[in-house]
Amino acid sequence: MKKYILFIFIALGSFSIVKGGTVNEAVKQAFEKKFSNAKKVDWGNEKEGNFEVSFELNKINMSAKFSKNGEWIQTASEISITILPDISIIDIDRKYSGCKILSAYIVEHSSKGMFYKVLLKAGNKKPEMFYDE
Repeated sequence: MKKYILFIFIALGSFSIVKGGTVNEAVKQAFEKKFSNAKKVDWGNEKEGNFEVSFELNKINMSAKFSKNGEWIQTASEISITILPDISIIDIDRKYSGCKILSAYIVEHSSKGMFYKVLLKAGNKKPEMFYDE
């Protein structure tokens, strides 16, 4: 049984994505090559200079990040909460008893590998929790 690998609070406004941002050709081509059958594509610019795109693929809500040079950074695929590892549910309940799980994702990252991301609502905070398998 593996334990959680990272715990981060994301306060409202601590990061921003500008929807409908201008996307350069290298990024568009990289996205189209990796996700050629994507539907409902919606681009945004992150303040770090990367591009984030939300889309649907095979009826699954997904997002991907690319550098300004078109290098793939990560893909997040929305999953059912029931797929989360048991340890993540136990850990969330221990740290945020009574919180609401808003959504869960399986993330494939270019340097960090695969992990789970869970978005919570705990009072007026919206923490994110990250777990390996």
